[in-house]
Amino acid sequence: MKTLNTTYVESEFKSLEIMIFLGVLSMLLYHIFVFLFIHKIIPVTWEEIGPYTLIGLFAALLPIAAGSILYLGINKSIVNNKLINYKISSAFFLFLFFLILNFIIFFLVRVYKPPVWHVLAYLGLSFLIIFILSKFSVYLVFVAGLLSIILTPLVRSKLSAYASNYFISVLIGNVQFSIYWPLFPYFSLVAFGFLISYVYLKFNKKKYFRTSLIRITIFLLIVFILFYVFIYTPPNMEKGGIKVPPLDHIFFLLFVFFLVLSSIELFLNKIRIKKYGLINTYSRGILWIFVLTTIAGFNLLIILKNFLPMLPIIIILGLFMLTFAWAIGALCIKLNEKKFNIIFKKV
Repeated sequence: MKTLNTTYVESEFKSLEIMIFLGVLSMLLYHIFVFLFIHKIIPVTWEEIGPYTLIGLFAALLPIAAGSILYLGINKSIVNNKLINYKISSAFFLFLFFLILNFIIFFLVRVYKPPVWHVLAYLGLSFLIIFILSKFSVYLVFVAGLLSIILTPLVRSKLSAYASNYFISVLIGNVQFSIYWPLFPYFSLVAFGFLISYVYLKFNKKKYFRTSLIRITIFLLIVFILFYVFIYTPPNMEKGGIKVPPLDHIFFLLFVFFLVLSSIELFLNKIRIKKYGLINTYSRGILWIFVLTTIAGFNLLIILKNFLPMLPIIIILGLFMLTFAWAIGALCIKLNEKKFNIIFKKV
């Protein structure tokens, strides 16, 4: 049996582990706000929600981290830049596993109109594509990531007439459906995360890696500014958002990821990670933290709102979400993640 092991993150890429912690913390805070908003616990209207979405900024970077984790998990099976020892069928079952979890979450949460295509379904499909491309060459992953940005305007224009088709909407997005994170252009986030870990392990020299991060950050900042000035499309929660994102949104997320990762690398020696501290626990078992806190937090709020006023609800929900996430991560550490690894059959 061959194991995709997320424990590589802690030992080989410490700054990524801290990045994941920030993403998970941001996700938890964002979900707390969204749950309170959906249940009308806090006095915020749909028109006023825009600025509050910044709470989830780092959470939007998790797909990049997911791509990095994927490479770290399979890199020892990449020989001459080709993936060996993994069956495509195993990657397909991983996609199905993520897809089923995706539907289970939103069946139990009961917010969006089914069928819901959200972050887990998007990541599962992205992983499947990466596995297939890596069988030929990991460089194809990087090319595909770049093309998923460059070709987005063309693909949208050619397929927009067929956007009522659910599967076409998975490719280009559709504001009318409960479809989020379309492959064009969001596949690029996972692909570039894959590239980050590839560069980190391929050129395993701290100084070179940090210099590269700074250069890429500056480049992405310039690209983002150019897009913002000349091609900027204001994000709209109803007519865009993460359903049909403008390309400057993608460049901004990549820029923020590289900026934060570069900053972490500069101060890495001053950061101490404790076994059961928040950084380590929140960066362990990230999949299960997302699944279990989403389901439990949303349904807990349904109970609380029938008995308590606003302030106690916010305090109880916040403490529950943050503590429950820590407990899930601590359990993953305690079990050495043996129960949470994804198993692939060796060819």
